[in-house]
Amino acid sequence: MTTPYTKIGAGLNLTAPPNQMDPGAALLCVNYETPDTGGYRSISGYQLFGGGAVPGTGPILGLTVFQGKALAIRELGGVARLSYTGGASWTTVAGDLPVGTYRFASGNFYALAASESLFMVCDQGKPWKWDGASLVELAAAPSGAAFIEVHTNRLFLGFAAGSVQYSALGEPNDWDSSVSDAGEVGVSDTVTALASTIGVLVIGCKNSIQLLYGETKTEYVRKDFARGAGVSVDTMAVLGTLPVFKSDRGITSLQAVQSFGDFEMGDWARHVAPYFDSIASPTCTMISRSRNQYRMFFDDKTALLATFSGSQLVGITSAAFPDATTLCASGDDGAGGELSVFADDAGQVFRMDTGTSFNGEPINTYITLAYNHFGSPVARKRFRRMHLDIQARDPVDISLLPTFDFGDDRIPRHGVQFARALAAGGLWGIDKWDGFAWGTPILNMHNVHVAGSGTHMGLVINTSSATAKPHTLLGYTAHFDARRVMRG
Repeated sequence: MTTPYTKIGAGLNLTAPPNQMDPGAALLCVNYETPDTGGYRSISGYQLFGGGAVPGTGPILGLTVFQGKALAIRELGGVARLSYTGGASWTTVAGDLPVGTYRFASGNFYALAASESLFMVCDQGKPWKWDGASLVELAAAPSGAAFIEVHTNRLFLGFAAGSVQYSALGEPNDWDSSVSDAGEVGVSDTVTALASTIGVLVIGCKNSIQLLYGETKTEYVRKDFARGAGVSVDTMAVLGTLPVFKSDRGITSLQAVQSFGDFEMGDWARHVAPYFDSIASPTCTMISRSRNQYRMFFDDKTALLATFSGSQLVGITSAAFPDATTLCASGDDGAGGELSVFADDAGQVFRMDTGTSFNGEPINTYITLAYNHFGSPVARKRFRRMHLDIQARDPVDISLLPTFDFGDDRIPRHGVQFARALAAGGLWGIDKWDGFAWGTPILNMHNVHVAGSGTHMGLVINTSSATAKPHTLLGYTAHFDARRVMRG
């Protein structure tokens, strides 16, 4: 009997031929992520944040995280109003904002540690500043900008018409280029994004990507990075120093190479390129720094989760929520952790990565692992059993379905097998007290009966729970007897 072990965790692969795919990859992967520690981990849930809907009517116009609180802008009485919450209830700030789609940037223009401010802008008016106590319009700034960023101690504004303007050094409300070092850069394209990284301002446009080098007005140099490859609106986010975004060819990135200031276009998301051939469109993106993850949400309530280890991709998986995601944001929660939030189409805000359910609804996980030939693609095998390696923080019921030879209907279909994974044990003095169970092994190896023959075997795994903490699938050991080589 042969008993090979298969390590899993490579993420979705929608492009490779089925017989040439990494056996640890997935043909379908919903509500799992690929942690840099290996395997597939079920995602955490989300809960309503703020105790109810944001004050106002209509959709939420802007969402961000600042000073440990979630901030949202919504129309109220014919104007837009800023509200914030730490989780219990919403507080609305005095100050009438223009109604429009808002984008945000934060920065500290002064030497004091407590002087960080949040800047916001919509194309219906001038930018505004919020310092945690007062909301002030930057009256000297130009009107009509749609994008905003803090870079090299200046406030940058992006105008869809093709202009990028910047304030004087250290003065976000000084825009008079005749008496200060404020200025403007023309990009000859429709601006769609601004992002600051390692001393370079990335200017995303509809049909190009441009880079602004330098730190002072006399040093600024604009260079074309790519023509014919643009950046989709509201898809650019910076993971560490890695700008990630959606272009015409799907998700990609700008990766620093060789020396400071040199970049190349990343090609790590090609395996999920067919995902963008569907009718779903991206609505927003965010970075989870605690998970080193770029998240892109779509208007059909799905998402893609790209997890990195440094600048190297670990894997891409998908998620499916019962609630729509129209806006999202993440930042420091004020206690050393991360606050990640999203807004739905009913004016509510939810906190992500918390709890064991989708605001009371169960989390359903699905994964279809790639077909595995175990080193002999034309040799038939008589499968007898398998062991699934799983680490669970709570007991969880799992259903498993072995499949053979790419779904060939000439091979009898296998019945669904059921297993119950116990909460995993831990290491004394190492693991947290609420993260393991007493008297159980640190790794569960579930014995599953398999009765079938074929050259390849795949595996479908499903769980559903509103109370169980996340579990991780690490790999499996297949038991089979080698049979004859397949004949024509």
